[in-house]
Amino acid sequence: LGMLSKSDDKFGTTAVSALLVRNVEGSLKSFIEMINNPYFQPAWDALATGNALRTGVSGFESAYGETHWHYMAARPELEAEFNRAMTSFTAAAASSILSSYPFPPHGRICDVGGSEGGTLKLLLHHYPNASGVVFDRPTVIPETAAFLALAGLSNRAEGIGGDFLTPDLPSELSSCDVFLLKHIIHDWDDSSSITILKNIKDIAKPGARLAVVEHVLGVSGVGMERAKTMLDMQMMAAMKGGAKERAVHEFEALFAAAGISAPVNVVMMRDILSVVEAVLVS
Repeated sequence: LGMLSKSDDKFGTTAVSALLVRNVEGSLKSFIEMINNPYFQPAWDALATGNALRTGVSGFESAYGETHWHYMAARPELEAEFNRAMTSFTAAAASSILSSYPFPPHGRICDVGGSEGGTLKLLLHHYPNASGVVFDRPTVIPETAAFLALAGLSNRAEGIGGDFLTPDLPSELSSCDVFLLKHIIHDWDDSSSITILKNIKDIAKPGARLAVVEHVLGVSGVGMERAKTMLDMQMMAAMKGGAKERAVHEFEALFAAAGISAPVNVVMMRDILSVVEAVLVS
């Protein structure tokens, strides 16, 4: 498996097993722990019965009678594990974004659903004259503030709590030049996704950009598309009923339904991700 190296009768890590070491660059330990947590198994079992395909109810909702988000909100230790998992694979995704998609060097970036702030940290280190905000659930924001402070970014970044499914988002977001949604829309059904996009459009200033980073279907090679199919199944198992990966035309339909009339542009990145962007106008 390539998990161990041996030298002078001593065993050590390899490039593969190093990914399972916590608190090292590129570690995926928290993500592996999350997806293998026993509480996820009933969701996959429910998906395997075909119930999700027949009813549109996710595996998690079938197994637990509530969404993954509500389940975590009542269990702070699981929410913390989820936040660590999101941060653990942020570096690779952010590196791909930075190499493929430009941000305004002096602008203000809003990372919607940005969890602890791992992506925003990397963006602001790359753009030293930019500033930013993480907009996420109020229960997450204390971790966000601590993470940004530890990164030395308290003077350029902040966490703001709220619910992107409710109208009248915090007025502080209106100053942002880019709204980044990385791995957000695939967590939600079409109706909820339209609500999220519309609420952002309504708070955004004219000319602000919307940048949705997702596993866009049908734009990559065969191997990548197979991986996206597996991720699509993960959404069906774990998230709200109707959550899924989407093709370009599906994103165009969501944007149009949210009242975003500007042309939709797709920026393919060097890996499995793509950016679906549009300029927001009042």
